[in-house]
Amino acid sequence: LVLAHQGWCVLHAAAVALPAGGAAFLGAADLGKSTMTATFAAAGVTAITDDTLILTAPPGGDVIGHPAYPSIRVWPDTAEALAGPAYRHQGRVSDFNDKVRVGRSARFAFVTSGAPLRAMYILTPEVDAKAPTIEPVPPRDRILEVVRHGFVLDWKGTDRLRAAFEEVSRVVDRVTVRRLRFRHDYAGLPAVRAAILEDMQSTAA
Repeated sequence: LVLAHQGWCVLHAAAVALPAGGAAFLGAADLGKSTMTATFAAAGVTAITDDTLILTAPPGGDVIGHPAYPSIRVWPDTAEALAGPAYRHQGRVSDFNDKVRVGRSARFAFVTSGAPLRAMYILTPEVDAKAPTIEPVPPRDRILEVVRHGFVLDWKGTDRLRAAFEEVSRVVDRVTVRRLRFRHDYAGLPAVRAAILEDMQSTAA
């Protein structure tokens, strides 16, 4: 929040470093951001960050996603399903819920510096989804979709709101923004990973 107040672009998002570039996952609480990151990390993909994604967009350069902390915060059943029953966690997130921090002790890898970001996926779970689908977000909606997931201390401040829109505009001009529709269960995660990898490869081609 302090970084956002100082003018940084900080999103309530998670991200991983795929072969075709960084992919970020945006969504409200409990829609699967951390689960997406954890399923990729369990499959050997390096994680960029969980929950808090710091972005920089230097003029003429790549959008860079910066890590916040080297762990992923998930429910114990998610950790066991993805990292195996013998996983070791790094402690509970807080005294107010049972979420645990899972990181290198579960053999998850994390970047140590910023990584180029290529795509953002707006997570949209659907109970009746038979297979994951990915569709582009219309240009007129991209900024709003991303801004609504930003950390901003005072949305009522006109200058702060304008600065947030300008910073997000610079970001979405350089990365793809897509909607990911999927069934929110563990059994479907391999298909979701495959769909994202295929989409990222087609975007990079």
